[in-house]
Amino acid sequence: MTKRFILLILIMTAVAVGIGVAAIAILYDAAINEERSRLVETAQSQARLMEAVARFDELYSLNYPEGSKAATIAQIKDAHERYLGFGETGEFTLARRVGDDIVFVLRHRHLDMDKPQPVPFDSNYAEPMRRALSGQSGTTIGLDYRGVTVLAAHEPVSVLDLGIVAKIDLVEIRAPFLKAAAIVAVIATALIALGTMLFFRVGNPIIRRIQASEEKFRQILESAADAILIVDERGCILIANSQTAQLFGYARHELIGQPVELFLPEALREKHVAHRRDFNNHPRPRPMGQNLQLLGQRKDGTLVPLEISLSPVYQDEELMVTAIIRDITVRKGIEKALQDSEEKYRLAMEATQDGLWDWNVTTGSVHYSPGWGRILGEMDIQNDYSTWENRIHPEDKPRILKTLRTHLDGETTVWQEEHRLRNVDGTWSWVLGRGRVAKRDRHGNPLRMVGTMSDINVRKLVENTLAKAKETAELAN
Repeated sequence: MTKRFILLILIMTAVAVGIGVAAIAILYDAAINEERSRLVETAQSQARLMEAVARFDELYSLNYPEGSKAATIAQIKDAHERYLGFGETGEFTLARRVGDDIVFVLRHRHLDMDKPQPVPFDSNYAEPMRRALSGQSGTTIGLDYRGVTVLAAHEPVSVLDLGIVAKIDLVEIRAPFLKAAAIVAVIATALIALGTMLFFRVGNPIIRRIQASEEKFRQILESAADAILIVDERGCILIANSQTAQLFGYARHELIGQPVELFLPEALREKHVAHRRDFNNHPRPRPMGQNLQLLGQRKDGTLVPLEISLSPVYQDEELMVTAIIRDITVRKGIEKALQDSEEKYRLAMEATQDGLWDWNVTTGSVHYSPGWGRILGEMDIQNDYSTWENRIHPEDKPRILKTLRTHLDGETTVWQEEHRLRNVDGTWSWVLGRGRVAKRDRHGNPLRMVGTMSDINVRKLVENTLAKAKETAELAN
């Protein structure tokens, strides 16, 4: 996170420097254009003025010893002697072409000031003057008679066959901008340093909170009992906790960037890609256990039954999916054992002649074995508590229910009572009911009770017969 903040600061610094450089460059370009316009205006106005003076001298300076053009040049020289130039390096130069040389008419402000030396016409020097003497009007950046780069406006003086150049050293134009750039750089450096310090002062608590949040997220991820994955929209693994690596037998670095289909057998991978595309088109949470049991494949090729929950999340409008993967091998074994146990229990209940029952005291539902149908002469028996209570003989019911309540309250360990139950044809059958509480909650309240119901009609008939025989014998005596 700290590296990202430093990168952000560097980016902001680069942007600030870029803006500063761009601003100075724009101002510099504007200054060049303004200076160019000023030089053009100056050169053109001076050229037109010289041409006007030359035309005047052609009419009125005929008596000048060397002619009217010499009279005009003499006046220009006289005026130039009283003119020092403009700025620190700006000056006018006036020259004519004599053979293959450029011969300067006016004294220079800089090099060979009093007696300007000619410059070969085809040399690299005096580029602006060469253009003026070639009849070109405009501006250029090039070397002057000294070999110094200047910004110059050049203009031909047609009447006198001369060229005039108004120029200024490019260094002088650049100087204030370079100075401004240096000042801006110093100020920018100070502001960036100050801004960086304030940024870290403000940002450090945020960084620490983010780091703490990331560490908490990592701890939660690693402390989870299940394997947890985060994949992108393409199904590539972005994050995997250690439980994932342990479950599938990979090192964690082997998982990052791999498709999630890595965890599936080869035969299921293509089908899973289609399911994943469908989920991406209609993302919705899928809780654990909702038809998402899969067969996974470990690195060594062994298969493992899995249960998966999916949760779509978005980061910067990009879909990511959090998958929680649970190894259900143990649960599958328990379920198989329970199924086997339940099957054995079912077979036992169907095989016995007695009526077995399993009563959920909380809900009132009762599971009756087929023996109940044989006892009562009715195979379609409702699986609820009232099936038994409503069939108890009215004379027996108060006694039976009282005994049952005493047992449920924990005062006896086994419930056992003889009583009569109504058959489907309205007759009464004697039965022996036995039962005990199989499960209580932590407060001692009964939750489940199991027991049997045996048909004792024959025994009761014998007992009644014997009792009547005894009674008859006693009367006979």
